[in-house]
Amino acid sequence: MKSITLNVLLLLTFSSVAFRQGNSQTAPAAKCTLALAQAPALRGLRLGMTQAQVLARFPGLSLDHADELGLARVRLNLIDADLYSTGSTVRDRGVQLDIAAGTAEGRSFTVNSSKFPDLKGVRKIQLRFVDGRLSHLLLGYDDSFKWESVDEFAETVSKNLGLPGEWRAPPDSDRVSKEKELRCDGFLMGATIGGDTTDTRTGAQLSLEDTATTQVIEKRQKDREEKKRRQEEERRKSFKP
Repeated sequence: MKSITLNVLLLLTFSSVAFRQGNSQTAPAAKCTLALAQAPALRGLRLGMTQAQVLARFPGLSLDHADELGLARVRLNLIDADLYSTGSTVRDRGVQLDIAAGTAEGRSFTVNSSKFPDLKGVRKIQLRFVDGRLSHLLLGYDDSFKWESVDEFAETVSKNLGLPGEWRAPPDSDRVSKEKELRCDGFLMGATIGGDTTDTRTGAQLSLEDTATTQVIEKRQKDREEKKRRQEEERRKSFKP
């Protein structure tokens, strides 16, 4: 009788352990439910701002006309004003078009960081607008802060911005030790360390993306490609030998 009772107790114990292990393996990962309106501002820049609001913040800044997808881009490179002689345009005005540095990210401007003290420690800013509203921003910070890992950087960002801590490695990324992302219902935030090969003084980078607007652009891109494909197909049909 004692043997039967002991076997039953052992069976119940193993079943309980197996049940807990199964639940721990199948439990879904925590999810960030923050909406777009709850996305944080980065140095005063917030998703959804109009072009006029951003331009007003940087007098002298201008954008190219939006492309056929409704997308417009601009890049700001911040410099130490002490490197420029007195009387230079960028030192006096704060913002100057850099004609030689035009990139795929649209117009490029040099910005005197001393005119914008709230941007202290920022090396570059990349902005993308869709239909006149800010849909993506990226800030690259200088290397005055030395991060031990991208996890430390992401945890600090969450703490200081009041964000959840559900950071994950981006899917299909080959730099999992350098990149993390926080995917919320209304926006995507990315954290990177050591990711700018064009500027060795850039330490960490943060990006914010309006995911709904990204989907709009992807659909427009797909529709444009489909339209082009149909046009090419009709053109081939009209070929006369």
